[in-house]
Amino acid sequence: MKKKSGQKASTRRLKKYEQIAAELEQKIQDGTYTKKLPGIRVLATELNTNAMTLGTAVKLLSEKGLLYRIPKSGTYIQDGGHSRTGVIAFIVNDMNQPMTSRILSSISEVAQEKKLRLVLHNYLDNPNRETQIIKEIVRDRSADGIIWFPSSLDALVRIREIFRAGKMPFIGIGIPFAGVEETVVTGDPFDGFRTLAQHLVDQKCRRILYVTDRPRSKVT
Repeated sequence: MKKKSGQKASTRRLKKYEQIAAELEQKIQDGTYTKKLPGIRVLATELNTNAMTLGTAVKLLSEKGLLYRIPKSGTYIQDGGHSRTGVIAFIVNDMNQPMTSRILSSISEVAQEKKLRLVLHNYLDNPNRETQIIKEIVRDRSADGIIWFPSSLDALVRIREIFRAGKMPFIGIGIPFAGVEETVVTGDPFDGFRTLAQHLVDQKCRRILYVTDRPRSKVT
């Protein structure tokens, strides 16, 4: 009996690394592995394969966007499915500062609406602690994202590579990072002071005192 034109004679058999990749992907989807994969030797034994074949399978899943690797740390599962934590990390210098408290209050309301949990971290004027907190969160994938008050522009420039390598989303708050590509949230002090001054004028105030720690500042 002749085969119909265009009909395939048989389905292509999967190569060994493709079979391992499919098995590994299934284990990720059913929750056997979450956040981080076991070491290569352990995983190869569990999947009954060798390190070379496993490495090719992991590379295939990385190209699909399911996995990513952090050098000297391990292979992690991308956010999504069982890998999500429902946690947003909030990193600031001092949680007791009035402005920080107000911002935290607003963010907390949004987090509750989205059914997310905020985990708070203080680095208390310690740049080394600031860096260490972020490294640990990115390494352990203990949060889905980070809201961060950087201690300085230098800190942002230094630490942003950690976010990039770990593919951790973050929002920087509080510093006008001119020319920085990352997502940042900044205030507009000029427009804010203009609004406040207009309010005083509307209240019939004619003598308005401007107090600043910069003696050479000018108000027009």
